[in-house]
Amino acid sequence: MKLPFIEFEFKTLSLENLSEILDLQDRVIASLTDPTQLRKNTVEMFTECVTAPNLTVGVYHGKLLIALGVLYYPTGLEEDLSHLLQGVDIDSKKSANYKLIMVDKPY
Repeated sequence: MKLPFIEFEFKTLSLENLSEILDLQDRVIASLTDPTQLRKNTVEMFTECVTAPNLTVGVYHGKLLIALGVLYYPTGLEEDLSHLLQGVDIDSKKSANYKLIMVDKPY
């Protein structure tokens, strides 16, 4: 499906968008040949992802959330992958990671 770029709207998502986020996740998982390719995330995880300092940006086509991306600022070593970099002085730097990208299959 090829659509003009102008038909899409980018928005910062918040707690108000949790049901849309969960709906998108369900659609994406249902479209996978192997549903184990994407871990089903919880409401609690998405709540953290839309709460500052983290940033979740959604893409809308009309009123439908069709994609999202999460920029996540980890607070512990489990999610902070920077400690795995060898030969890089990262101690004085703030790190972030792309926690999740989801796009509805038709798009």
